[in-house]
Amino acid sequence: MQTVLADVGAGLDGRAQPLAEICRLRDEASAALQRARFVAAVQVPEQELADGVLRLRVTTARIVELRVRGDAGKGQARLEKLLERLRALDPLNEQEAERILLLANDIPGTQVTLELRPAPSGQAGEVIGEILLQRDIGSVVTNVQNYGSTQIGRWSGVIRGELYGITGLADRTYLSVFSTSDVRELVVVQGGHDFAAGNDGLRFAANMTYAKTRPTLPNAAANFALTSESILASLSASYPLVRSTTANVRVGGGFDLIDQRTRALGQLINLDQVRAAWLRLDGDVVARRLSVLAPAWRLGAYAELRQGLGVLGATPVGGGGNSALPTRFEGNSQAFVFRAGLNGEARVRFGPNSPYAATLATDIRGQWTPDPLLAFDEFAVGNLTLGRGYDPGATAGDRVVGASTEVRLGKPVPLSTNDIAFEALGFYDHVELWNLDSNNFERRRTLRSIGGGVRATFGNHMRLDLVYAKPLDRNLAIDVEKPGARLLLSLTVRALPWR
Repeated sequence: MQTVLADVGAGLDGRAQPLAEICRLRDEASAALQRARFVAAVQVPEQELADGVLRLRVTTARIVELRVRGDAGKGQARLEKLLERLRALDPLNEQEAERILLLANDIPGTQVTLELRPAPSGQAGEVIGEILLQRDIGSVVTNVQNYGSTQIGRWSGVIRGELYGITGLADRTYLSVFSTSDVRELVVVQGGHDFAAGNDGLRFAANMTYAKTRPTLPNAAANFALTSESILASLSASYPLVRSTTANVRVGGGFDLIDQRTRALGQLINLDQVRAAWLRLDGDVVARRLSVLAPAWRLGAYAELRQGLGVLGATPVGGGGNSALPTRFEGNSQAFVFRAGLNGEARVRFGPNSPYAATLATDIRGQWTPDPLLAFDEFAVGNLTLGRGYDPGATAGDRVVGASTEVRLGKPVPLSTNDIAFEALGFYDHVELWNLDSNNFERRRTLRSIGGGVRATFGNHMRLDLVYAKPLDRNLAIDVEKPGARLLLSLTVRALPWR
């Protein structure tokens, strides 16, 4: 704190000063403490100034007692240790307290709020912290959408369930099932578990995904069956370098193991095996929110480095003479891949306190590699990534840069749990892609789409997106016609907890 106040009064030489200057010095000291986010008050006590020295009294806040309402379950001891760090903040600093509370709220299923009250002792600066703890044992989220292709089914749905605090390690266990309306065409099952190590935000995670696809192929013989099976297993760790309500930076790393097999009439024809280590940095900044209104602006970014490894049976270039070929003959399972993205929103409200606004939003993504990639590492264009209106995986590239831009008018966010927000939107998606293998007819492509629609949000319970999307280019360079326009629908429901 002495460092924060070191420059207050700089330049004074001990000569008499008017009362206004003394008040200015008090305000300057108070502003310096506020910028450093100390909870403190500055006063000018009664004093004699005969020696030419002005004394300011700084009263800092200190939590002398914490009162917790609510049950933390098996995580009680962990949460108590985390909150005890609040009591140790002397003097109390908002930034440090904010990080502690956010780390507490990062415990899956836990919501923690803090309210400060003067202590009964009446001692200056002594406060009592009242903690309100709300805990959920789990959650269920469902989604229905028609983003798929005709080959694997337009309509699909997913249900995801989570359980919190099974081991008491601030943990989360989850299982999700995704399927097209015809379960024979596509089924994806994912399960995983993540937990905290210590109380500083370090988390470890493990998950596994299994997918089976049997597309419906036009003009194929009645008894012809093409199936694909994919397994993805991942181990990872992450840590929050910066954690606050207005800025966050997180670093993470891990290892992925991917096996993809394709069979025709039961015979294995394609086999991709990728083992990759990765490192990721992501962050976001947002305008400080002083009300329930949507923030004036928000910006997020990420960067990821992936390196394929020649271990655990990774596919060699060309398949190494095996009977099953890789999905791309020149694809390199040991390639280096760099991915990055930038997304943001800026809005202008229709009035100072109006919930309605005009919003400009963009999502920019890119991928670069020096080598041709196997199918898993390619960037796939379509409804699930960039390029609304195109079927998922309509085409793919080794190197990609693209952006999705939206202009929205309406209420961006609900103002309460039972409020409804509507926005009308128009969009333009643009993707540039390059393929590096020597015999690829998709060496260089541009894919664009335009459209518009509406978005409705009901509290934190439901979100509906209804968008008309018109592709402006062909799926593949060899196609004769462009794909037709589509009406895309997505409905997400947070079924549990419902509040």
